[in-house]
Amino acid sequence: MVYQEDVSRIAIDLAGFSPGEADQLRKVITKKDRNQRLKSFRRMFFEKGKKRRVPADVLEEVWEMILSFDGYSFCKAHSASYAMVSYKLAYMKRFYPLKFMISVINNGGGYYTRQTYIDECRRMGFKVLGPDINRSGTRYTIDADEKGKPAMRVGLFQLKGIKRDTILRIIGEREKRGGFTSLDDFVKGLKPGIPEMSILIKSGALDSLADGHTRPELFWKHYHILHFDGCFIAPSIPKGVGCYDTAMKRAHEIESLGVVVNSHPLEPFEKKIADLAGVLRAGSGLPELISSGELPRNAGRRVTLAGFLVTGKEVLTKRKEHMLFLSFEDRHSVYETVLFPDALRRFRTILEPERVFLVTGKVEKDLGALTVTVEQLRYVGSLVETGNSITDEIPA
Repeated sequence: MVYQEDVSRIAIDLAGFSPGEADQLRKVITKKDRNQRLKSFRRMFFEKGKKRRVPADVLEEVWEMILSFDGYSFCKAHSASYAMVSYKLAYMKRFYPLKFMISVINNGGGYYTRQTYIDECRRMGFKVLGPDINRSGTRYTIDADEKGKPAMRVGLFQLKGIKRDTILRIIGEREKRGGFTSLDDFVKGLKPGIPEMSILIKSGALDSLADGHTRPELFWKHYHILHFDGCFIAPSIPKGVGCYDTAMKRAHEIESLGVVVNSHPLEPFEKKIADLAGVLRAGSGLPELISSGELPRNAGRRVTLAGFLVTGKEVLTKRKEHMLFLSFEDRHSVYETVLFPDALRRFRTILEPERVFLVTGKVEKDLGALTVTVEQLRYVGSLVETGNSITDEIPA
């Protein structure tokens, strides 16, 4: 069966349903509240099938095929339109990759999280530029990097904790002034409060107005611009203010944007991952640690991969047991895994978004698609420890 209409054809040809009865069956199997009505259709399917001398085991097998088909079935008209959309999007991704990725993010669509699309854009060879008070639009846009090459620019709507109206006011004021020329110009023109200023500085949106000052020094300057505005001579910046280290900048980036822009999310974990894998390999024979890019040449083998949990989908087996399809991401790509019921029961309690794992399992290849059947999950750490989030909830 390819389309929902095929269910109707089978019911007519095999069990002698009328066209009206067959169409009702097609509609019922696609509804979530179908169970009660399905009982009567099953009884009708078997009674009519037996009158046509169709063996009971054949009827049982075909009925199970019909039930399993509903989870991914479409009517023919929808399938044709989805196919057309798929071809158009494939064309866009092939010939206009940066515009395509930015459109996916701005549209809020796709199966994966925004972080995953940002990382994919970086893997495609495009630099991801943070928000800039003078260059960012409200949404993600195409900009140029320091070498003049096309790059993705994060939009100001990505800033967390700043109201939409405030961002629109910033852009409106910027357009009237032809851009902000300095931190003084921005602060005196917009008079942002401390919460908004904190987000703007931590996100790096004001770096282009820093005039050589560090982000902590910008906090100092903001305070004294507000409190010494032409009345007194502001004290000079203390020498000990310094600059945030890389880890603090990353934490501020997640806090203010909800995404990691300037590096891959796994970067801080790479040494810990390598050390843990080395210890486990020596002590308990952990399979070789590989990247997802090496999956094709490891089909049929047991391997270990690192990755953070991106998203997943839970389904029922024929025995009505729960199993889970999970997507993980490493530096190379997003890779797919399967947790069958036994594995899901063992690891369900540790499966949370933003967690980094060592994933051990067997690489399976089916019709060209590669998946890892999970045997073991080992928790490495969390992408964020501050309560902020860079990924969406795992859908049920």
